[in-house]
Amino acid sequence: MPFLAFALAISWGARAFSVQVHIEIEQRTLRGWAAIPEHDIAVAASIGPAAVQRLQSQVVEGLPCLNTAARQIFDNWGRQRRIPNALQGND
Repeated sequence: MPFLAFALAISWGARAFSVQVHIEIEQRTLRGWAAIPEHDIAVAASIGPAAVQRLQSQVVEGLPCLNTAARQIFDNWGRQRRIPNALQGND
């Protein structure tokens, strides 16, 4: 799993809970980010030199696992919302 992963957990009182995660990363997304000098500088300031290159190699390595997890999350959500296989064939 890439080292830059963020999740936001939200609650309202004792019963309403939500989680927000972003698992929609692709290699072309990283290439786009890497083309923006300010992004490279910000990432390097946050996690050190050569951060974008490290992130890219980790994404390449972890992408199959990430895609499997994303599919499972979507399918579970779809079943709960009664829309199974909403994106079937669009992997």
